[in-house]
Amino acid sequence: MRSESGDPDSCYVDCELAGRGLYFKSGEDTMTVVLGIGVRNGRLTGTQRGAGVACVGASPKLVDCRIIGNAGGIQGGGLYCENASPVLERTSLTGNASQFGGGIYAKGVSGPRLVGCTLSGNLADVDGGGLFSASLVQIHLQRTILSGNCADGEGDEAYLFSPSSDLALTCSLVDDSGVEGQVASCTSMAPSIDDPRFAPRRVVSRRRRSRVTTGCGPTHRRWRRTVSARRRSGCLARAAVLFPRGPVVSRAVAARSRNRRFV
Repeated sequence: MRSESGDPDSCYVDCELAGRGLYFKSGEDTMTVVLGIGVRNGRLTGTQRGAGVACVGASPKLVDCRIIGNAGGIQGGGLYCENASPVLERTSLTGNASQFGGGIYAKGVSGPRLVGCTLSGNLADVDGGGLFSASLVQIHLQRTILSGNCADGEGDEAYLFSPSSDLALTCSLVDDSGVEGQVASCTSMAPSIDDPRFAPRRVVSRRRRSRVTTGCGPTHRRWRRTVSARRRSGCLARAAVLFPRGPVVSRAVAARSRNRRFV
C-alpha cells in the first residue's frame, strides 16, 4: 500500500478517534510494504492494544510513514507488536499515548527494527513513554532518535521489563537517563547521548545529572530520575489531554496484574 505522493502528511488514515489505523494479523512479512502513509487519531479503550498500528504474528515494513496522535488502550499507543518483527524505515512516532509503551509496545518473540526513525513526544500513563519491551523482545534502533518522551512511572524513553529483553543501538541518539527496567540488557554500538539538544529538553537535578553516563547498561535499571516538578506536571498535563476521563486502566489494577500481563 502506497500513497501517490509519498507524503504521509497529505495521504493518511484518519481514525477520527474511533478504532485503530492498521491491523496486520495474517502472517504478513516484509514483502508487505506501507509506503508514505500517515496514521493518526486512533483511539482504543479498555484492554485493547495498538491504537495506531497493531502487528500480531505479522512483520510488515513501514517506510516513510508518520504515526501520530494515537492513544488509548492498555499497550502500544503508536505501535503494538506481539510475536512480530516489523521493520520501520524513515518513520516517525510522535504524540502517541497508552498505559504502557506510549510509542511502541512489544511482547512475545518480537524483534522490531527501526532504521532512520524518530520516537519523540510519546506518553505512557504508567511505564515506557517511548517504548516498552516485554518477554523475549529484541529491539534494534539504527540511526534512530529516542528522546523527549514521558512516562508517569518509570522509563521515560524505554522500559525493559523482562530479563530476556534487549535494546540494541547502532548509530542512534538516545537519552539514556530515561532507559530503565528490572533486569535488562542494553547494548550500544555507538554513543548514547544524554539530553540531545534537537529534542525536547529533559530537566533533571544537578545531583542526578552527575550520575548520567554515555552508553547504557543494567546499572540504569534501578535509577529513579529526580525530575523538576514543572516537567512532571507538564507530562501529566499532556497526558490529561489524551486521557480526559482518566487512565484507561487504574494504576492499582495495572500493578496487580503486571507480572501476569507481561510474561
